[in-house]
Amino acid sequence: MINSEIQEAFDLIKRNKPEYDQRTPQIELASQIYDAIMTGKNFIGQGATGVGKSYAYLIAAIISGNSTIVTTSTKQLANQLVSKDLTFLQSIFPKMTFAELRGVNNYLCPYNAYNELENYNKMARDNNSTLFGGDKNGLIEMPEFKETDYDIYRNDPSIDDYTKALLWILDQANDLSKRDKRHGFLHRYISEIPYTLNDYGTESSSNLYATTTSCTHNCSYAKSQKCPLAQEIDLIDKSQIVVTTHAAQASWLDKEDNSILTYRSAPRTLWIADEAHELENVLINMWSASLKQDTLIKDLKNLSKSSKWTKKVVNKKHTTKHIFTNSEYMRCKNILDNFNDILEQEFEQECENEYDTDVKIEEISPTIENLLTEVKSILDDVEPTDHPNQMEEIVATDLFMRKSHQIVSDIADILDTEPKIPRLLHIQKTRNLKTKSYDYTLYSTVLEASENLAKLTEHISQVYLSATIKTNGSFKSSISNLGLDRSQKDVTEYDTGAIFEYKKQGILYIPSKFPLPSGATRRDHFEKFAQSTLELIVAAGGGALVLTTTSKEARDVVKFLKNSLPNNIHVHSYFDSPNKEQIVRDFSDDLNSVLVGTKGLFQGIDIPGDSLRLVCVNKIPFAPPSPVSKELEKLYEEAGRNAFMELSVAEASNTLAQACGRLIRTNTDRGIVAIFDPRLSTARYGGAILKSIPDFYRCNDFDQLLKSAGNICP
Repeated sequence: MINSEIQEAFDLIKRNKPEYDQRTPQIELASQIYDAIMTGKNFIGQGATGVGKSYAYLIAAIISGNSTIVTTSTKQLANQLVSKDLTFLQSIFPKMTFAELRGVNNYLCPYNAYNELENYNKMARDNNSTLFGGDKNGLIEMPEFKETDYDIYRNDPSIDDYTKALLWILDQANDLSKRDKRHGFLHRYISEIPYTLNDYGTESSSNLYATTTSCTHNCSYAKSQKCPLAQEIDLIDKSQIVVTTHAAQASWLDKEDNSILTYRSAPRTLWIADEAHELENVLINMWSASLKQDTLIKDLKNLSKSSKWTKKVVNKKHTTKHIFTNSEYMRCKNILDNFNDILEQEFEQECENEYDTDVKIEEISPTIENLLTEVKSILDDVEPTDHPNQMEEIVATDLFMRKSHQIVSDIADILDTEPKIPRLLHIQKTRNLKTKSYDYTLYSTVLEASENLAKLTEHISQVYLSATIKTNGSFKSSISNLGLDRSQKDVTEYDTGAIFEYKKQGILYIPSKFPLPSGATRRDHFEKFAQSTLELIVAAGGGALVLTTTSKEARDVVKFLKNSLPNNIHVHSYFDSPNKEQIVRDFSDDLNSVLVGTKGLFQGIDIPGDSLRLVCVNKIPFAPPSPVSKELEKLYEEAGRNAFMELSVAEASNTLAQACGRLIRTNTDRGIVAIFDPRLSTARYGGAILKSIPDFYRCNDFDQLLKSAGNICP
């Protein structure tokens, strides 16, 4: 049943946007969400590709009047919500306000930038200005932020390039007339710096970011509105709707605090999570801890530098109790010098074969425990000053202590024998491409997020949406994984159903006879997959998205296709350029090209029309077994749940459904999805996976498929 207020809102959209195609399933979805919000229920829904989930939940939030945060799985979708959807909706709902929030480390920190500038100038002086190319007589004094003016220094030959780059960044942040610059997204600044950063600058550029462990949100720059992040938070406090990503939201929340939707003074009453099938994994990653020798030593070195800055800033009349001097740093470094070797020994003891790259450990060995406890005890003794009272003194002290506490927190999580959230201790082995040796990382990985997520969200309304949130036709698994079954609120479940005529618009090819993609026939499978894909691409004249489950397979396919395809069909891949968005745009702009990728391309790209008319997937994207997945299986089995179906099959189903969803994006799209895995037809779980895939016309005759591919050429 469609709510009258919701219908009026969509009628208003149609009057102000004539090209808008009003869809009944979209309005029904918005009505269901709105009714759940207004009756105090939580909501979980599956919105088919093309239904227009964004307008549905945004309209429901606007009409409800709730202070809302919307999280998405990707920055691209978050940006689309802000730059397109909300910008338009504000034109017809002028009382609605909105803002976009990125992760803390996307923002320039003026305090850190000035600190970096002074440190750099000091290093240049200490090295007689020869190492970094500066002129010690021309090095500038630290200016006040309000006086920063890059133009003054632009043509000054006595100032080296890195100093100019820093000044340029600060000048851009200070120019409040530049709206996009005011946000302070550092990657925009770095990409536009008119001078080349030398090795020192490149290595230290991360020091310019704000971080969750260093930002106080209350320094003099924030109070004087010269801090990009502080400006953004002020805007957020005044906005009805805040848009961010799952990861950015997770970086703000405290896993043991109910402030999940509070930034400064404005708590949110409604949380809408789009692409909610990704949310649990994001939270698990954020709540887990890891320790690696090189990273830990680097963090301690930065802490020592911060300690020097704190000592310098804090008023000399205060008594310095204890700071993390270079002496303390060297003590910690000496303790940690053989940490990687110890982890290697632990790894070798636990690994079962030479191919293991991740092994579980039952408990921390006494050697590791003593080593980490000794480092932690040194950090626990850190107390920078007595009662700093000037703003910059308070900030410097707080920044230092936050950095120290983060390292201590990670060590404490590793050492905790009775964690509040179930965890698994394990060691991962990775190849260091620089040294040609192996690095070992000790992890304390959170196993599931549902219990803690339920505690953090017990006082707010929740809306979870995705095109692939059902498993084997049911919401049951997702309701459990998101902690909705632990809530005292009832849950509204809703599925829009498909809105495209998939049987008329697309073909799903699954071979009846094909080598299995595992065991002794693995190589045979890959070779036949590559050859079959080549034939389909040639028949279709390009317009193909080719997806594999590993980077090695993707590289091999790229090499094979480049050597075998006609010259008029260009092959794009993520291996060609670090600019992934540009690679996708290049593919979209070329009707007769091919894009090859791995799981990063299974979702998140929207290419309607003839540019994408063929999707080829090599096999069911089952995640490789790991100590974490094995431990999760035990937990599920102990709870009487089917671990294989709810974990392995559910994840593979969602990923494969997302891949198939790349093909049909509009009512006029048509094409072919070819999944070269016979297990979809022969294995017991194949039927469950196929329930998640759009109901295309089925085909298992490859010769007939080639004829159909020839008919979809533009």
